[in-house]
Amino acid sequence: MTLPDKEQTPPSTATVLVVDDNEDLVDILTRLLSRYGMNALPAYNGPECLDIVCGTAVDVIVLDVMMPGMDGLAVCVKL
Repeated sequence: MTLPDKEQTPPSTATVLVVDDNEDLVDILTRLLSRYGMNALPAYNGPECLDIVCGTAVDVIVLDVMMPGMDGLAVCVKL
């Protein structure tokens, strides 16, 4: 799979919340999304995700299902 060049992709003002307990994965995804003009927000667990959503309007949440403590399904129920 190849991604389009950022010069060929129209800028997006979408806010994307990336939630995963794997900090490296969150860092990679937020950098990639930011490269394409999106406002990418990192969260490293379920409670942090819920705190961000309470104070910030997000358009999309990329959510890991298998996280320790509050997993992604429990987060979905709370959302």
